[in-house]
Amino acid sequence: MSGAGLKNGHRRDQVKTKWLAIALVAALAAASCVDSGKDKSPSPNAESGLHRIWAASKFGFINKTGEIVISPQFDWADDFSDGLAMVRIGDRETGKWGYLDRTGKIVIDAQFDEGSAFSEGLAAVNIGDLRTSKWGYVDTTGKYMIDAQFDVAWPFSEGVASVRIGDSETGEFGYIDKTGRYVIEAQFDAAWPFTDGLAQVVVGRKHGYIDHTGKYVIYPKYDWAWHFSDGLACVKVGEYETGKWGYIDKAGEYVISPRFYDACPFSDGLASVREEAPRTVKWGYIDKTGDYAVSPQFDWAGDFSDGLASVAVGRRSGLPPIGMSSELWYDTYGYIDKTGDFVWSSE
Repeated sequence: MSGAGLKNGHRRDQVKTKWLAIALVAALAAASCVDSGKDKSPSPNAESGLHRIWAASKFGFINKTGEIVISPQFDWADDFSDGLAMVRIGDRETGKWGYLDRTGKIVIDAQFDEGSAFSEGLAAVNIGDLRTSKWGYVDTTGKYMIDAQFDVAWPFSEGVASVRIGDSETGEFGYIDKTGRYVIEAQFDAAWPFTDGLAQVVVGRKHGYIDHTGKYVIYPKYDWAWHFSDGLACVKVGEYETGKWGYIDKAGEYVISPRFYDACPFSDGLASVREEAPRTVKWGYIDKTGDYAVSPQFDWAGDFSDGLASVAVGRRSGLPPIGMSSELWYDTYGYIDKTGDFVWSSE
């Protein structure tokens, strides 16, 4: 093999190693809150008022008093955003995704193989084999406003969206506006939506935060991190098993000192946390001073929205069936208010 071939082969190995490391960092950082039913992606435009439930093996929606307002009928459903909720009709392998309004009427026919929640009037969607097909953005009528061209596409937030062109080994993330034009050039190993004026990015396996010009406000130095929410972001320095999570402000100063084994972003003024290893200690909710507002008592804990949070207790043995949301693999799940009382329960 030539010297150039050896160099290029070494480069490919370096790139593959880099992306395996980035994937591991992202997966582990997300693991705690994914177990708690949270997606890594922030949902800046998620609406309050309606909350999804699962009953009789179908998804529907209740209001904040616990009254069912859209009967369980969908094989999967996401939360409402921009007045619409993404729902799946059919099984995980062959079903299609569409969007319904708050009356329960399908307004964009189920036609997509994957999709995201609407945010700022657009939703990222994908048709075809995810290994080869591209993502684009449609408006609330289902019309493409940005042609399918991206290998990864996050929701729009604060006027821009994080996208990647290229595979997971060589592609880089940048930010586009609603015309599809890059406003922050592709340069990051990973990048998430803007929240509270800042976006979380990864460079060289470290997490930091940029502003809308692409300038670093907090340089990449954290081993694990989440997006800003309610003016705070939870971050961790150190090994996954031994480091502790704390909360920083936009100056990068700790407001709540690192002490949590797991910690999730603030939402509606509260954040779910647990202080020791998983499966041995319960989840509770802290306020922005770090004091418990709802004492640790749950095996699974979601975000608060409109005064309610989804929680579960009594995890079943084994793993949930493929395609089942983690919060459903418990004896009891439902919604609590900020006092910790259930307003709706699956029992």
